[in-house]
Amino acid sequence: DCDFRRSAKQYYFGYSDREGLTSLLAMKVFLDAVVIRNRIPNLDLIPAGLYHENPSELLSGDKLTLLIAHLKKTYRFILLDCPPVLPVLDAAILTAHVDTVLMVAKHRSTRKNELDAAVQKIQKISQKEICGVLNNVSELRTFGNKTSKYYAAYGSAYGTSRRSPNGTGESAAEEPGGKDAKKAS
Repeated sequence: DCDFRRSAKQYYFGYSDREGLTSLLAMKVFLDAVVIRNRIPNLDLIPAGLYHENPSELLSGDKLTLLIAHLKKTYRFILLDCPPVLPVLDAAILTAHVDTVLMVAKHRSTRKNELDAAVQKIQKISQKEICGVLNNVSELRTFGNKTSKYYAAYGSAYGTSRRSPNGTGESAAEEPGGKDAKKAS
């Protein structure tokens, strides 16, 4: 967890404020003292740790580079969670340590111009691949008079719409097998 300013992982993963990455990078503790293991299968976590007065300076030092090199010998994937890109430099600094940037945006909350600015900020600093995740998207979608999780998974993939070409609001999706499909007995 590289979000030293407003980390909330302790609430999601069930640990209290404790020594973490800040202490590790400040050389106050050893790695084994901060890694949280076995809370979730196949997931180890290094919490952000206690407050540090200059997070950007801590993240830009050589110690993080050495730590990630060490962790790559043990772990197949390493995710660095960081604060939002626009308000602080931390995320931009961390791009030097990653192979791919995973940009997360909140559905119906993140503004397009903010997302564009965040992507441009990362692109100015790094030529890393940027992928996206849109979170807080409802699973349910309405097609005509039916609401279904099944259709929601396929609707956008096949270009279906909640509005038909004639604008009546009729669904462009059909039941599996079409209108004339016979029921199996």
